[in-house]
Amino acid sequence: MLDYLNCFFLCNYFNCPLSCQQSFPDDFNATPYGNNASEDEQQQRPFQLLSFDWSGVEVPYIIAAWLMLASVAKILFHAYKRVAETVPDSALLIVLGFGLGQVLRLCRVERQIYMFEPSTFFLYLLPPIIFEAGFYMPTKLLLENYDSILLFAFVGTIWNTVAVALSFAASISSVDPVAVIGIFEQINLNKFLFINVFGEALFNDAASVTLYQMFIKFSLIGTKNLNAVHYCVGIMSFAIIAIGGVIIGLFFAVLSCIATKYTTQFRIFAPVFVFVLPYMSYLTAEMFGTSAILSLIACSISMKKIVKANLCSDSYMAIKYFVKLLAQSSEAVIFLFLGLSLVPQTQNWDFKFASCTIAFCLLYRAIGVIVQCALLNQFRSKKFSFADQFVLSYSGLRGAISFGLVISLQQFQVEREETSSTKEEKKDENSEEKLDRYTDYSMVGLETMMSGAGKHFLKKALEWRRLQSRSRRESEEGEPLLNVRQDHAYA
Repeated sequence: MLDYLNCFFLCNYFNCPLSCQQSFPDDFNATPYGNNASEDEQQQRPFQLLSFDWSGVEVPYIIAAWLMLASVAKILFHAYKRVAETVPDSALLIVLGFGLGQVLRLCRVERQIYMFEPSTFFLYLLPPIIFEAGFYMPTKLLLENYDSILLFAFVGTIWNTVAVALSFAASISSVDPVAVIGIFEQINLNKFLFINVFGEALFNDAASVTLYQMFIKFSLIGTKNLNAVHYCVGIMSFAIIAIGGVIIGLFFAVLSCIATKYTTQFRIFAPVFVFVLPYMSYLTAEMFGTSAILSLIACSISMKKIVKANLCSDSYMAIKYFVKLLAQSSEAVIFLFLGLSLVPQTQNWDFKFASCTIAFCLLYRAIGVIVQCALLNQFRSKKFSFADQFVLSYSGLRGAISFGLVISLQQFQVEREETSSTKEEKKDENSEEKLDRYTDYSMVGLETMMSGAGKHFLKKALEWRRLQSRSRRESEEGEPLLNVRQDHAYA
C-alpha cells in the first residue's frame, strides 16, 4: 500500500522521472482537478499551494456580512443620540439599505447575489423575532386583555383585508409598531395600552399569514372554478390552521419543560432545548400546514415560566441575551433588505395607485380601530379613550411580515385575466405582480418613515396626557405606570 501511495504522489504531483509502470487502483485515479482531467492536463497543471473557492462559502459569508453590517449600523446610529432620538432604527436601516443598493446597482452587481429567498425569511429570520416577542410577553396582562387583543388581531385584520383587496391586502395587513413601542419605552406608558398594541402586533402576524395563504390557494384554483364549497372550506381552514398551530406549540412547550427539568446535572445543555424545541415547533407546524407563527407563540408563552424555574440564573441570563441578540439582528437584516428592495430595477410604478393604497390603508385602519373600540367600550369597565384609539391607529404600521409576504408573491402564478390595470399602455405579463410588489414595498417603507416623522408629536402628546392624568389614574384605578423596558425584560 505504501508503494502505491509513493508512486501515486510522485507521478501525479512532482513529475517523477521514473517510468513507473505500476497499475494503480481505481480510487487512486482521482486528482485535485477531477476524475475527468486528461493525462496532459494533469502534467501541465502545477501543484496549487492556495486556492480561491467563493461558491463554497457564498451563502454563510453573505449572511455573516449582512449581520455585521446591520450590527455596526445600529451601533453607529445610537452613538449619535440626536439621530437615534429623532428617527427610529428601522427607518435608518431602510435608508442605509437603499443607499447600499444604489452602490451595488452602479457597480452592476447581480441582484440574485445579495437578495435572499422568501424561504430564508420565513425559516431563519422570522422565528427569532416571534420567539423573542412571545418569550417576553407579560402573560398576566395578555390574559386580562385577551378579548381586545384577539379582536384587534383577527377581526381587525379581516376588516383591513376585505376593505382593501383580498390577497393584495392580506400581504400588507400585518402591523409592526416598532417606533410606537420605542416611544412607550421612553415615556413609560401604562400597561393597558402597551399590551394591546404589542399583543395585537404579535397575533396579527399569524392572522395575516393565514389569510394570505388562503387567498393564494383561491387564486391557484382560479376565480372561474371557485364555488360556495371552496369558501366554506377556506373559512373552516382558517380556524383549523390556527387551532392546529396552537396544539403543536403546546406539545413542544411540554417537551421543553420536561427537557429542562432533567438537565440540572448538565446545565450547559439546557439552553439548547430552550432554542431547538420551539424552533422545531415552528418547523413542524409549517410542515403540517398549520400556523407556524401561532405555534411558536403558544410554545414560547407556555414554556417560559417553567423553563425559568428549571434553569439556574446564569443559564437564564445567557438565554435572555441570546434571544435578544437573535431577534434584533434578524429585524435589522430585514429592514436593511427592505431598503435594498426599493432600489429601482425594472419597475412598473404607478404613483396614483401607490398613493391611494397608502391613504386607504391608513383610513381603513383608523375606521377599524374606532369601530372596534366603540364595541369593546360597551362591555368593558376599562374603556379606550380617544388618545388610546389614536395610538392604536398610529401603531398599525406595516413591517417585517408584510415584507416577507411581498417577496413571496413571485413564487405564485396568480390568475390575472380580470385584473384591471392602472395604466393603459402595454405591459409585460408580470406587470401587475411588479406593481403590487413595489406598492407593498412603498407601504412598508413609507409608513416606517412616517413613524419616525410623527414620533416626536406622538411622544409630546402622550407625555402631556400622562402628566395631566397621572394622579387621577393612580388614585382611581391604583394602576402604576409601566416601565416597559424593565417589565418586558423580566416577564
